[in-house]
Amino acid sequence: MSVSADKARQELLDALDHLLLVTPKDLQSCLQTIVIADAVENTAAQFHCHFVTMDGNSVPMVSDLASMIADKILDYSIQRKRIATAKAILQTTGSSSAIVRLSREARRLFVPSDTSGEAGEILLYLLIEAYLKSPQVLCKMSLKTNNNVHFHGIDGLHATVDPKTKHLVLYWGEAKIHGDVHKAVTDALKGLGSFLLDAGGTASRQTRDLLLLRDFIDLNDPILEDALLKYLDPDQPAYFRQYECRAACLIGFDCEHYPSQPHTKDVAGLRNDIQNSVAKWKKSIHDKIHTHQLHSFIIHLFFIPFPSVDEFRAAFLKEIGING
Repeated sequence: MSVSADKARQELLDALDHLLLVTPKDLQSCLQTIVIADAVENTAAQFHCHFVTMDGNSVPMVSDLASMIADKILDYSIQRKRIATAKAILQTTGSSSAIVRLSREARRLFVPSDTSGEAGEILLYLLIEAYLKSPQVLCKMSLKTNNNVHFHGIDGLHATVDPKTKHLVLYWGEAKIHGDVHKAVTDALKGLGSFLLDAGGTASRQTRDLLLLRDFIDLNDPILEDALLKYLDPDQPAYFRQYECRAACLIGFDCEHYPSQPHTKDVAGLRNDIQNSVAKWKKSIHDKIHTHQLHSFIIHLFFIPFPSVDEFRAAFLKEIGING
C-alpha cells in the first residue's frame, strides 16, 4: 500500500473523528459501566454492559436518562448541514429561531407510540459514538416519509477507518428494547443477519443502504464525503469494496435486579447483582450468534438492563412532548 494511500486513510479517520459529538463521559451521569468490549468466546463479537444508575434515594434514573437522550434528538435526526446553517444564523443575527424551528421539526419525526423503539435507537447512536468512536454518516430520520410510522431498515449507519487494516468500517445499527432479554437478542441478531450475510447485488438490503448513503450522506463536508464515497464507487478500483461491514446492537430489557422501592438497595448492590448475570447473558449471546451463523462478524452488543423498558419509552415521549 502506498504512502499516499496510507496518508489519505489517516486523514479520513482524523476527519471522521472530528465529527464525533459524544464521549463516554457524556453518558456517565445516567449509565454506569459493568464491562466494555469483552470477547464472546468462539466468536468475533464483543459484549458491553451498562446499567441505569440510581440517585441518592436509590431510585433508578430512568427519567434522567430519557432527558439526556431527548437533548440529543437534534444531532441524531437533523442533517448536519441544516444544523450548521441554523448555527450560522444564530451567530450572524443573534436569533435562535432557526435552531428552535429545527428542534420542533426533530420532535415531529418521532412516532407517538408507547411501543416505539426510537428511544433505543438514539441511545444506540450515543453508545456507538462514545465507545466505538464512529460518527453517524446517514441521517435516517430525515428520510422518513410518514412521521407516524417507523423508518423501515437500518437503525443507524456509522463509519470509521480501522487503523490496522486501513479499511473503511461501516457499522450497521440495530436497537431492540423488549421486556424479555432473550426475545430482544433473538430479534436483534435476526435483523442483523439479513444485512451481514447479504450476498450483495443490486437487490440486496446492504446495497440499498449503501445507495442511501451515496445519495444522502450527512457529513457537511463535500471533500470528506467524496473521500468516504470512493470506498463504495465501482469506478474507483483501488477503493471499491475496501470496506468492512460490522454491526452494533442495543439490547434493552427488563431486569429484576432493580429495587421496587426507594432505599432498599444501593448502587453497589445493584452493580453486584447485574455483574452476576453477565455470564448468563453472554452464554445466551454465544448460542444465538452461532445459531444465526454470525460468529465470524465483529458485532458490538450493548446490553442495557432497565427496571422497565415501558417506563423508559414513556419517559422519553414525555421529554419530547409526545404522549404515547
